[in-house]
Amino acid sequence: MADVEDFTAYFNDDGSFANALYDDLKEILGNEFEGKDYSEMFKRAGNIQTFLRNAIKTKTAYDTKMDNIIQKPGDDATDVQMAEFRKLLLKELGAVERGEDYGFNEPTLPEGMIYDAGLDKFFSDLFAKVGMPKDVANEVRNAFIDLNIKNHKERAEAENKAFGEAKDAFLAKYPGDKAAVIARLAHDFYMNRGSDDIKLPDGTVVKGLKSLIKESDLYNDPTNFEAWRTNGVNIDQIELVAGIQQDLSGGGQFLAGSGGGGGGGGGQMTREQADQSFIAAANAESPELAQAVAGG
Repeated sequence: MADVEDFTAYFNDDGSFANALYDDLKEILGNEFEGKDYSEMFKRAGNIQTFLRNAIKTKTAYDTKMDNIIQKPGDDATDVQMAEFRKLLLKELGAVERGEDYGFNEPTLPEGMIYDAGLDKFFSDLFAKVGMPKDVANEVRNAFIDLNIKNHKERAEAENKAFGEAKDAFLAKYPGDKAAVIARLAHDFYMNRGSDDIKLPDGTVVKGLKSLIKESDLYNDPTNFEAWRTNGVNIDQIELVAGIQQDLSGGGQFLAGSGGGGGGGGGQMTREQADQSFIAAANAESPELAQAVAGG
């Protein structure tokens, strides 16, 4: 090994590294660096000035990088230290302080599906409380919305299918003008006994069934079953309240399955008499419906 008391043996006159440095490098570095060849690092620098400059730059870059690293507390860390570590980590991952910072916007929903702003606020506040990062929160919210849209569409398809089947069954049960007569009786029942508008303390008016039916013009178009459905009255209810209205109006037995149609005993009427009696009862409440019902 060269005489290195003043290290001059490792430098040429121009400041470049001498061969003696490369010859003795492993011995200089010691056992800690055994098996590793660092001579290329010195060769790339070429001289002590460049080597020192590179070393300082590397140290500065390393310190800067370490400043941006969140160090995990040791096993003996206190709860406060762990809580602070978790807070810093979640913030780095994109967590927010407040629910509104997620910036959730009202989603595009299919017809008949209502956006629940209160539910959105509940989840955004919960996400912020548990420290959920923005990208994760958006993925969870979008997945929840997609699931609700899927369920809504499946329910709507099932309800539409059931509605169509009920409508077909009703029209088959009461063919021709009979369906209109029964639907008009249901109209008259709700006009007499349906719910009225309600005025809330803040002045808001909640429309009752009477107003909804009037606005749907079900008086002139009683078999608009889609309008009945929109107002919350299904086809089974139409038939049910029509029977009640028939009884209240003093009409004869007409509705399918209500009896009648036999001989003259027991006060029962013939089918033709029942038809005419029912029409009279219906027209007494709704004089505009002056249509004859064919006897069956």
